[in-house]
Amino acid sequence: EHNNEKDFNVALCIALESERGDEKLVNDIASIFRRMFGSHEHLDVLFINEGQEVQLRKVCCPFFSSKRFNHPDFYLTSSEGYGLEEIRACYKGRRLMDGHPDGYMICEIDPPIAGQSYGLGEQNISKVIIASRHSGYSLFVIREWPAYVHVARLVVGIPDNNFFIAKNDIVSIGWGELYESSAAAKAGFISH
Repeated sequence: EHNNEKDFNVALCIALESERGDEKLVNDIASIFRRMFGSHEHLDVLFINEGQEVQLRKVCCPFFSSKRFNHPDFYLTSSEGYGLEEIRACYKGRRLMDGHPDGYMICEIDPPIAGQSYGLGEQNISKVIIASRHSGYSLFVIREWPAYVHVARLVVGIPDNNFFIAKNDIVSIGWGELYESSAAAKAGFISH
């Protein structure tokens, strides 16, 4: 929704390391978009700064990132155990779809989960798949903290251009909670 209009438009938001947008890049993107969707369709291209990226990540996931985002999007822990008691910074990846109504979110986590408990030897788990535990709650616009989630690990690689996941691509790790800040995660963990 843009400027209180009721119809929805697509915008491609690009965070660049330089301060200025690139006119040639915009023209190249427009050319590719026209070939794919026809000249009757419209795409806004916005160049955003780091502060705008922080705000944008609160309402959507990137579909591609060439590097890790500088600021964690939220923090994962578990008052239920499952080896997830340590507070981990989470960096949103893309949204993956399957049978879950809200879809799944792939996240890079820091610190990683020791893989030994999962038969992975020295290979640690640095990416998890999360899904909302409660019906009617979304991970893609979190309105209430903490957000209660299912946490799973990938058993196969998911290519960057794939936005679908099958149930046999993941194995459950357990239940967790997402917090907006590490301080809130510490306080929430203590209160449980």
